[in-house]
Amino acid sequence: MANISEKYGASAIILGSAEGLGKAFVDDLILRGFTTLYLLDNNKKALALQGKKIKEKHKIKINQIHNDLNDESTWQKISQLILSNQIGLIIFNAAYGPIGFFKSQPSEQIEKIFRINIQCVTTIMWNVIHNRPKEFQFGIIIMSSLSAFYGGIGIAPYAASKAYLLTLGRSLYRELKPFGLDILTCCPGIIDTPGLQSSKPNKSSFQFTLSSPDYVARKTLDVLGKKAIIIPGRINRLSYFIFNRLLPYSTVHQLVDKILDQMYNLNKQNINT
Repeated sequence: MANISEKYGASAIILGSAEGLGKAFVDDLILRGFTTLYLLDNNKKALALQGKKIKEKHKIKINQIHNDLNDESTWQKISQLILSNQIGLIIFNAAYGPIGFFKSQPSEQIEKIFRINIQCVTTIMWNVIHNRPKEFQFGIIIMSSLSAFYGGIGIAPYAASKAYLLTLGRSLYRELKPFGLDILTCCPGIIDTPGLQSSKPNKSSFQFTLSSPDYVARKTLDVLGKKAIIIPGRINRLSYFIFNRLLPYSTVHQLVDKILDQMYNLNKQNINT
C-alpha cells in the first residue's frame, strides 16, 4: 500500500464522500495514515452517519461540510479551504448524471450536469493551482468514466462531461508533473454504489461484473503520482482494449447502446416521449 500520506501530508478533502466510492476513498485514506479529512457531500443524513461511524472507530480529525456543488459560491469556499489549510490530496468524486434521452431532459438538468461535473472541478483546480504557494505540493484525483470514451444513449450530457474531465486530467498531468503536482484521472466501469441502485437499473441485464467501490478506491490511490490514467479492473481494461483497438466505432456504439438500453429500457422510453 503506497504511503501517500507522507508524500502529500496527512490531510485530504473528498468531494462526494458519504456513500459508495467516496466512502471507500475515505476508509482507504484512514488506513493509509491520513489524520485530517474534510468530508463534503450534499446528503446531510449520510454525511452525519459517516462522521459518527468514523469517530466511533478512529481517532482522527474530520471536518464535515454539507454543501451543494451546484452553487458557485461553494466552489470558492472549497478553494479557500484547500489553500488556507494546505490540504495535500483533493479527490473530485462528486458527480451528477441522471439517465434519460437528451431531448427529454429539462435545460435545468443539463445545466446542473455542466456545473457540478465540469465547472466545479475546473474552477476549484484553477483556484488552487493558480494561487498555491510554490512550496505547496499536492495530488488531485479526478473521477472520469469509461463512458468518456464511448458516450451512449441516455447518458449523453453525463458522458460528455466525463470526456471533458478525462481530457483535462490527462493534459494537466503533463503540464504539472514537472512542478511536482500529481494529477490522476480514474476511468472506472460501472461501480456497485447506492447511486447506481437509485437509478433503478434492470439487474438481470448485468452481463458483466460490477466494480467494487473498495477495489476502485484502493487501486486508484495505489497509482497516484505514477500514472496519468487508471482503468481499474481487468475486465474493464480488456473491454477498453477491444473497443479501442479491435472493433470499429460503429460496432462499439451498438454494443454500448444495447447495454444501456437493457439496463434502463431506454428505447421504450424514447417511443413514449
